Amino acid sequence: PSVVRREFPIVDRSASRVRVGIIDRLLLELDASPGATPPATPTVLGASIVDFKTDRPGDGSEADLAAFLERHREQLESYRTSIARRYRLDPTRIRVSLIRVGDAQVVDLRSTTAGRGPIERSTTAD
Repeated sequence: PSVVRREFPIVDRSASRVRVGIIDRLLLELDASPGATPPATPTVLGASIVDFKTDRPGDGSEADLAAFLERHREQLESYRTSIARRYRLDPTRIRVSLIRVGDAQVVDLRSTTAGRGPIERSTTAD
């Protein structure tokens, strides 16, 4: 099973700053192990973060989508880090997607431990 949270507030604290944000949509994938007795708190196995952006539509090229992703990378990485800490998840278990609402472009941020990774996939939403 899973649960969807809308406008999920986060606080990401580091040694040098505090960043506050709102995740537009957060989907939590839960452990559905039989035998868990309520009120046991389900274990979060993975998550998906979706952030909607109203950036000006582009031409949909790889360069356009890479620039779109780069403009929002720091924010998205902050969201991933915050959710990983909160639910004790490996960051690779968290999918992060941007949706540019003006032209329905969907771009996923690749999960990398080395920092900036290429676009994993981009599509046009139907």
